[in-house]
Amino acid sequence: AGDMPGIKNIIRRLRSDLPPRTFRHSLRTAQTAETIARKYGIDAREAFLSGLLHDCAKDSSGHCKTLIKGVR
Repeated sequence: AGDMPGIKNIIRRLRSDLPPRTFRHSLRTAQTAETIARKYGIDAREAFLSGLLHDCAKDSSGHCKTLIKGVR
């Protein structure tokens, strides 16, 4: 996941913006999603990103929307 363009920036931003516990949870979820995707032949990049941003619906500031726009 570390070599994915755009995702490094998202990880950096989330690390600085989220509470440490929430950031660690999101990163573990992303890593797990990537592992499962590889096992089943699904796009690992998309799975990692989905796991990383899975709690963004809880973000009322719109911060996650800004992060997502730079990825695709």
